[in-house]
Amino acid sequence: MLRARLAGFDRGGTRKLMRNSRAAFGQVQALAIFYRHMRRSRPQVAVGFGSYASPPGIVAARLLGAQVLLHEQNAVPGLANRCLSPLASAVAVAFPETAAGFPKKRCTVVGNPVRRELEDQADRREAMRFFGLEEGVFTLAVMGGSQGSRSLNLSLADALPLLGSAFPVQIIHSTGRDKFAEMGRMVSDRRIPEKVTYLPLPFVERMELLYAAADLIICRAGASTLAELTLQGKAAILVPFPMAAEDHQTANARLLEKRGAALVMQEKDLSGEKLSEKVLELAADRPRLREMERRSAELGVPHSAARLADLVMETAEGAGKGGHRPVEAAAVD
Repeated sequence: MLRARLAGFDRGGTRKLMRNSRAAFGQVQALAIFYRHMRRSRPQVAVGFGSYASPPGIVAARLLGAQVLLHEQNAVPGLANRCLSPLASAVAVAFPETAAGFPKKRCTVVGNPVRRELEDQADRREAMRFFGLEEGVFTLAVMGGSQGSRSLNLSLADALPLLGSAFPVQIIHSTGRDKFAEMGRMVSDRRIPEKVTYLPLPFVERMELLYAAADLIICRAGASTLAELTLQGKAAILVPFPMAAEDHQTANARLLEKRGAALVMQEKDLSGEKLSEKVLELAADRPRLREMERRSAELGVPHSAARLADLVMETAEGAGKGGHRPVEAAAVD
């Protein structure tokens, strides 16, 4: 394990020059650390996964003659991968559309690796038993990532009194561990109709069962979340995180929307009334929901980890080192 003090570059703000000077100095220090270490280990291939932590390791490896493979998880290439692409022998992407961001490189669609249990679809009846819910009732899942989302939580709390107006709805809500108590207080101030079954959870460990139970999912639009959604073939209302670097979550969400797999709601436009309208509109139109599921499944890339591993080995074969020693790889994230 190598340790280097790194920080991202500030793309705005009043102290931009000072922060970016420190960030640049950290990159140079990290490059020296990686170079000294890699001079001993001599990796044949270096794999970069983007972010400000990638450049020092990738540059050091390339200086020592290693082949470079970049993996871009999002719909639009991030700054680090764009800057490093001239050094790359190959680029792995999550979506075919992403290849347009690397016009001079050979791109291979490998998707985004997910946990093994999410590669296959779980049994819906088992999922309903696990969550204590009723089969045959429209089921909505809401999740704001591992930390939860205060804005999603608030909008859902405002939507709860409106969701049972037409037919029964049951809701699994992953609030985030540190937002569970707060959500409980918000819900206690609102009247939940009899037709709404609301199940708040601080965190959901068995995500494969959540996906199996849900007819519709409301969530952010991070790369890993979308990889899971599409592998599971789920329809979604996507609310991109507005502070994501270069607004990449909006690009991710728009790609799924364009393909007919999701609807997009910007956080600034989010309200309980608008959210409930979208949910009830989709819940009442099952053929449309099924078509969104089909389109979502078309975007899923199974066995992404194996595809990426194969590409790493293929890239390493171009290292020109000779001999038959085991492949040494350096992953930089």
